[in-house]
Amino acid sequence: MNRKGGDELKEGDIVWLSCEVKPGPFPNERLIRLSLPSGAWVGFVEIDALKDPDVKTGETCVLARITKIIKNEVIAIIQAHAFDSNTVRTSSKKVQPFVPV
Repeated sequence: MNRKGGDELKEGDIVWLSCEVKPGPFPNERLIRLSLPSGAWVGFVEIDALKDPDVKTGETCVLARITKIIKNEVIAIIQAHAFDSNTVRTSSKKVQPFVPV
C-alpha cells in the first residue's frame, strides 16, 4: 500500500492486518492466523475485532494498534487470546489504515 504525506503511520494508530479465519470455540470468537516474516501468529479474537465479522472460514482483517515503527516494519498489538504474545511484527506494506464508518 502506498502512503502519501498525511497517510504516514505513527505509534498509536489503529490499523487492519490481513488474517485467515476459522471457527472459534464460541459463536462470538474466531481463530485467526497471520502470516508474518517470523512465522505464523495464531490466536482467538472476538468477531467485533474483524473487518468482516460474518466470516467463519476464509480471509479478512483484524484490528491492531501500532506500538512501534522500525524502518519499514511495524510492531502492533492485537487484542486477542494468543498462543504466544499479543504483539506482532510485520512489514508496514501489509498494514491497511482503519477508517471508521
